[in-house]
Amino acid sequence: MALDGKIKVRLVLFVLALMFAVGSFTYGVVSLGHRDSGWYEVDATAEAKAVTYGSGVHLLYYAAGGSNAIRQTISAVQKAYSDSLARYVKMLDARNVYDDVTSVAAVSAAGGDAVVIGRELFEVLSDALAKTEEDRGYSLFAGALWREWETLLYLDEPQPFDPANSADEAARIGALAEITARRALFELTLSEADGGTAAFSTGAAYRAFEAEQEIDAPALDLNAMHDAYLIELVARAMTRLGLTDGYLYTDSGLTVLLDAERAYPFDLYGCGGGESVRAGTLKADGLSAFCQYTAFPPAGERYGFYAVETERGVRLRHPRFDARTGAFHDVLLSVALASGTKDIVELAWQGLALNMLDSREEIDALLAADGEELAAVYALQAGNSRALHANAQGAARIEPDEANGYRLE
Repeated sequence: MALDGKIKVRLVLFVLALMFAVGSFTYGVVSLGHRDSGWYEVDATAEAKAVTYGSGVHLLYYAAGGSNAIRQTISAVQKAYSDSLARYVKMLDARNVYDDVTSVAAVSAAGGDAVVIGRELFEVLSDALAKTEEDRGYSLFAGALWREWETLLYLDEPQPFDPANSADEAARIGALAEITARRALFELTLSEADGGTAAFSTGAAYRAFEAEQEIDAPALDLNAMHDAYLIELVARAMTRLGLTDGYLYTDSGLTVLLDAERAYPFDLYGCGGGESVRAGTLKADGLSAFCQYTAFPPAGERYGFYAVETERGVRLRHPRFDARTGAFHDVLLSVALASGTKDIVELAWQGLALNMLDSREEIDALLAADGEELAAVYALQAGNSRALHANAQGAARIEPDEANGYRLE
């Protein structure tokens, strides 16, 4: 073959290779933007993340149709989700005051003067106040005690500082529990005037205690019920906009199905060998809210839980302590509650109340009071941790993971 012929052949091969490369690159770029029908994890926008980062709230949403339609759906969902999450994170914030939203912190900062808070925050504070007055182990005024345990739960090595090992920490938690439980030292006045107002003040004895103990945590704090109020408000906002093809969930164990018709099972956590394992599933047909509280870290969670060796054996530390004493009841290992009639706030409240009980008999009695409105499954710290107990509704829905050694008793 002549030299010119070889050059022509090489040129043709080069052009073909270039066309193939360009075609592959173009296909790759187009594929990056392609969307198939299915579930999408919707994150908050970059702007909203400045406020919502660390909220522990997540959204999974189902989008169907053509690629462009799916992109438009997810974009609209992301904006609505971001706007509502940012608004309610601000509103329920006990530590920061904002220009555009009246927060719990703004009520504290007013020094006893009435603040216009609007209908939504009025309803939240009214509900939290009513739950506080039931005196079942939750207090809207235990912000300082909550912060103390929160600090311990998020240390890398909390055991040396645990009250079981530190007399100073035991005394501090005891003192915090005692003074935050003195109801007369806290006055929260709520009124429906002007669409909802609130005035909050603390007594002189509490202010002196704050100064002496160098406490900078706000007394008024939704604490253990915060995430339930937050996810319920966001869910309502999404539902009002007709965005119901998905579900919200929190790192703290709460889930709200925006459309109860789209059923899928809830996974149940168990504790095996010091690690979280699958204990089974709970059928979710007809259910819209799910709460799962554990005394051990759920899968993927590192902080917020730990175990400590004491004279009475190993004790588990978690966010469900008794605000009346600052201590734990050490009965429940885990509890999962689901309902199609109770909202997530009521489920979270029930889950918290169950953690304040001292025996299986008390747990069963409290669950029995809910009749058929609640499906419940729980495990106890004492005895066989792989034995699952349930009320009638829970027993009808649960599928224990027998491969991991779990069974219903």
